[in-house]
Amino acid sequence: MINLDAAATLLASLPIPDYESQAMVPFRFKPSQITLLSRFKAQQAKGMPIRAIICKSRRFGGSAFVDGLGVAHCIGEENVNAMIVAHRKDSAEALFRVPSTLIKGLPSTGYDIPEPTQKKITFTHPGGDSTLSIATAGDVLGGRGAAFSFLHLSEAAGYQGKAPFTSLLSTVADHPSTVIVVESTANKKTGPGEAFYNMWCDAIYNKSEYDAIFIGYLDDILCRRDALEAKDAPIGDDEKDIITYWRILGL
Repeated sequence: MINLDAAATLLASLPIPDYESQAMVPFRFKPSQITLLSRFKAQQAKGMPIRAIICKSRRFGGSAFVDGLGVAHCIGEENVNAMIVAHRKDSAEALFRVPSTLIKGLPSTGYDIPEPTQKKITFTHPGGDSTLSIATAGDVLGGRGAAFSFLHLSEAAGYQGKAPFTSLLSTVADHPSTVIVVESTANKKTGPGEAFYNMWCDAIYNKSEYDAIFIGYLDDILCRRDALEAKDAPIGDDEKDIITYWRILGL
């Protein structure tokens, strides 16, 4: 089972590219990432595996955090297979830069991490290697027959059809040590977004074991500015209540 506190401590010690400048900066948790950590801990506290479906705004850092957990999972356990699935090749390459960068900042771990390939990072252990790999949604049928302990489906509302869901979700054992995170911005109720939408609804109405987590733009501190900067605010009572609410929270 992933020790989430230890994983968070490890991530906080590692460098990561800043989204805007691409300069290397220390991994600092955003409020939305702390929300994910708290929700994952709540599932573990009940003796459950981590199962989450996240409907999100863009650029809130959830993918980086989840992929960082994948790195921690492979460092901490022998003989485990983790996979990240993206909807397009360019997205896969961007996502894989995060774990590839994180491992470069690792302190001495007592074992070697060979140079990553374009699609796989191998974490050597005395009792058997662990791997973190990347795939696109169009290639996931090749995952049949594999057994994963950690699965991150990124921008899942962009996948074509149900195949990425049906072919991969069943490869993760129903065990408290396993993790499945499905995340995406919304993409309609039909077409490519239908499978994600249906999965979200099942989670909302407690028809599945998945925790439905909504992360909106207001949960991202970079998408908010002080209300005093708006000369006409608050316009009415509703806006006044919203401003008061955020000030109470200290945000």
